[in-house]
Order: sequence, then structure tokens, then C-alpha cells
Amino acid sequence: MECSLSILNESRLKRLQDTKCILSIHGIESWQDYSTKAGVKNQSGIEKVDRVVEQLKQVSEYIPYIQVGLIFGLDSDRGEEPITLSKRFIEKTPFAWPVFNIPMPFGGTPMFDQYFENDRILKAMPLAFYSFPYLAFTLKHYDPITYFEKLIELSQCVSSPEMLKKRIQSTPNWRIKIFHWLRTQGEKSHEKKYHEILTQLKTDSNFLAFHEGKSETLPDFYRHQLKVMLGRYAELISPEELHPCLEQKAPRIVGSPVGVA
Repeated sequence: MECSLSILNESRLKRLQDTKCILSIHGIESWQDYSTKAGVKNQSGIEKVDRVVEQLKQVSEYIPYIQVGLIFGLDSDRGEEPITLSKRFIEKTPFAWPVFNIPMPFGGTPMFDQYFENDRILKAMPLAFYSFPYLAFTLKHYDPITYFEKLIELSQCVSSPEMLKKRIQSTPNWRIKIFHWLRTQGEKSHEKKYHEILTQLKTDSNFLAFHEGKSETLPDFYRHQLKVMLGRYAELISPEELHPCLEQKAPRIVGSPVGVA
């Protein structure tokens, strides 16, 4: 079940427990933004972290497995603060599995409109890469190398042996213990993907220029990845067709309006 922390109280948590709810997913998103969604009003920074920790501890008394969603790379993120706060949160909530998401500027969203207007969308990036673990825009406060180094740092914190030990100790349920172990292995595979992109950024100047917004030439790395994704259908798509059309257009109504002859 996915729900906002802002609507949960002891009565509602008891009802969830009585209905045998075994999983709750909460979107914390950012330590600086989305505070209303997290149910902490105008709190941010370390105050928000500690408040969310207390809320999740209460939830954990009624629901055996918790997942939280966090976004790293928003314009409100800068410097070491989001990393430090996220690590503090991870260490204080071993019973809750954190999922760190990379922002995606999908068309038709305020994020896309703002980034497109400010020329921050990577215009040659195929839409197939608007997904984990890729970055489809230029960041406001991080260069691409630093950003992926920070993602790796967070991933290593999530999957560290120390955290796995704390997660296993946080629950008496042996199924959840196994699930924690499995997700730890999955997080390690995420870290490998981050390393793959970081290596490209550090060794391929064209790749770095593309992610800095200085080049609109799609790197060979992405061309190869796309061929792997498409398999035998890759030959059906021309290089020109890989370039997405990002212009927002209003739908055109063809013919006469309904009910008019």
C-alpha cells in the first residue's frame, strides 16, 4: 500500500494492521521539498529527517515492511547536505528500505517545462533513457561526475554490511530478513550501473560534454545500450529517429466537431 505519512495516525495504522497489511510505501522525496506530502508541514533539513524517523518508527509497530522513496538531484539539492541527511536517515531507520530516484523530466510536467525553457534538457537523449540509472538533464548544483559519485556514496551506505546487519536485527520475521538480504544484493547491482556511467564520464570527453550540455551528439555508449534494449528490432530505427521530438504541441482535432454536420 502506498500512502502519505500525513494521513496516518494510530487509529488508521491499527486498521491497516487488522487487515493484514504487510507493506507500506511512503514518498519522502526530498529533505528540502515536499514537506507537506511527508506530513511535516514547513519542516526541512535535519528537523524533517528526525520527524520522519519518528513517524516511521510508529508505522513499523503496525506494519512489518516499509519502503520509502527519495529523490536526489532536484534543484533544491546542493553540496553535502542531502547526502549527510540521507545517511542519517538510513542509519536511524534500518527497518525501512530507502529507494533513491533520479529525477526524470517527462513531457507534460512542470519540471519538463521549466528545464526545457532553461535549456537544461539533453535534447539528443532518446526517451528510452528516461529511466534508472540515466540522467536526461543538466543538474543545477552538481556536475555530472560529482553527482554519480554521490549516488554511489548513497548506494554504498544502503548496501553496507553494517546496515544489512542492522536490518536483519530490526525484524523477527525471517521472510523479511531474507528480503533485506536480497534487496541489498540488488542495491549492489545498482551501484555497478552507477560506476559504469561514472567511468564513461571520467574517460570519454564526448560523453562528459554531452552530460554537461555542451554537445548534442549522442554518445556511442547510449547507441550501444539502445541496440541491446531493442535487440533484433534495432535495425528498424534510423539514427534520425533516435532523436526525440521535445516540442510540446497541442492536439489537433481533424474534421468537424462532434454533432455538427
